[in-house]
Amino acid sequence: MENSRKRIRISWFLLGVLPFVISLGIQIVAVMVGSEVTRDMGMYMVFYQVLAIPIFGLWYYLGEGKKQGFRSTKEGLRQGFGLLVVTALALQFGSSLFLIFAQIVMPGFMQEYLELVETSGLGSLTFSMIFYTVILAPIGEELIFRGVTMRYFKGASGKFWIANVLQAALFGLYHMNVIQGLYTFILGLAMGYAVRTYGTVTAGIVMHIVINGSGYLLMNVQIPAVFTLALEVAGAVIAVWGICKMKEKKRAEEEREMSEMTGDE
Repeated sequence: MENSRKRIRISWFLLGVLPFVISLGIQIVAVMVGSEVTRDMGMYMVFYQVLAIPIFGLWYYLGEGKKQGFRSTKEGLRQGFGLLVVTALALQFGSSLFLIFAQIVMPGFMQEYLELVETSGLGSLTFSMIFYTVILAPIGEELIFRGVTMRYFKGASGKFWIANVLQAALFGLYHMNVIQGLYTFILGLAMGYAVRTYGTVTAGIVMHIVINGSGYLLMNVQIPAVFTLALEVAGAVIAVWGICKMKEKKRAEEEREMSEMTGDE
């Protein structure tokens, strides 16, 4: 019996890694096909998500969607929409604080990151790159990591925190560079907690859209230096506050469910 359980857990763990591997394969196909049509990197990535979203959307639906669905109209999510937006904005400013820290302690990796941003066209004002970054990437990546991957890791470990750390680690690795990998790991943890709190991948999609959209604005809008550091520190503090509020909400829901179960008995 114990060996059977171990085999089941190993199978669930391998299934948790599978979406990551498949997504990389789809990216390779998208670049190979896209390079025959255009040299616009944004179009490559749009094509990638056009392929990925239906695959992982169906995968999520068959696994969790029948129980949870894309319930953006769910009462709890509607009530928590403001908290999700505020927390996401705060995380974006807080991640900027991390980049300052990285510039000091990891200048070599930071230089690689800046070169990647410049050569890949991230932050460029082309329609394809904006559409990919602000709309398609949040939907596709949340389906892959918080929608599908996290569920399998939860099945493998039986514990949410382990599943959340593992999916966030893969989310960081997915970005293929040290700096982006580190701060997307933190963002992945926060979005994983939001998905758990509200019971739907839509919570992660909302946060991801806000993070990427605000990041796009910050890359193309000049903020006076005197305000930048204050906003970044405030963002880090507010982000922690937002996650704590989500934790309180989840605890209150669990206590209410326990009370209802006790009352029924």
